[in-house]
Amino acid sequence: MAQLALLATLGVALLLGFSQPVLADHDQIVRVRFLGWSARNPETYLIYTIDEDRGNRLEIHEVTKPTSVLSVSAPESSARNILETEQFANWSFDYESFKKTQGLDAPNGWRLSGREDGSLFNILLSNGKTSVVLGSIRRKPTGDAGFASAKISDAYWSSDSAQVVVIVTHVKKGSWGLDVDEAYGFKLGGGGEADKGDDKDAKSTKKK
Repeated sequence: MAQLALLATLGVALLLGFSQPVLADHDQIVRVRFLGWSARNPETYLIYTIDEDRGNRLEIHEVTKPTSVLSVSAPESSARNILETEQFANWSFDYESFKKTQGLDAPNGWRLSGREDGSLFNILLSNGKTSVVLGSIRRKPTGDAGFASAKISDAYWSSDSAQVVVIVTHVKKGSWGLDVDEAYGFKLGGGGEADKGDDKDAKSTKKK
């Protein structure tokens, strides 16, 4: 069953990633697909990055660390075989259950939203009464003193709402345009409240 789930999940990721047309005014296109949480370490997750310029990669991240735990070049033709190797299989990624907790709404009722704020894009967490800034990320400069637009494309929660991976898409149209996904992982405190500190980016994981 795990093998079938793996094939189905990665198959959908590849289909979604490569079925999108290359737009004339978008020179850099990067898609990020969430593939699952680790059963071995609940703060660890797997993504597949589809990058027309740098090539495709399978990446393991932890929500509290700024860099990937493991990043491996993974062309479409070999990605499935790479996931079956020991370095990935040992993490026991669950390729199926995350689909039940996909979206802006957390299992515990909290909801994500995004807001552009000058050079920053704030990711907000709200329960209808209280709203907190879960994290702030830097918007991409456009070279004309402006910034690319940013929006939340999707989110993937752990079943206990303790962690979430947010996919943010940066878009700039025109010459030297971009349409780039990036993944950010966040750890929440007890009861679904965002862990807070002096640095609002301290609990975010940015895929580079």
